[in-house]
Amino acid sequence: MVPYKRRELKLLDTLAGRFKSEVHSLYISDFEDLSHRQTDNQLFLKGSLPKAKLNFIRRKVKNRGIAIMDYAQEQGMDLLVMVNSRHSFLEDMLYRSTVDQIALNPVIPFLVLQNLPR
Repeated sequence: MVPYKRRELKLLDTLAGRFKSEVHSLYISDFEDLSHRQTDNQLFLKGSLPKAKLNFIRRKVKNRGIAIMDYAQEQGMDLLVMVNSRHSFLEDMLYRSTVDQIALNPVIPFLVLQNLPR
């Protein structure tokens, strides 16, 4: 659901092209169907990452951090890339960020891209 920007994905596209990598986009949700916005985001990712072989995967899981690390281990991933979004003060108080969960116990190299307005 995050509205990505091309400048955020440029580094990922460069890395994927240089190493002929697959990029897996993991969507964690209980819903089968994608919204219009999510479909648009998939098309945007395809256009923004032309050098990468893209895979879109959906999983049903309660804990996103565990689901991401389990998927990365199952697939033998060499690098985990996530976009860190800014949250409101209330969200920071009530919820623990998935990026924070994973960053505390990294098993593989972890690249965090910033999604900040400029």
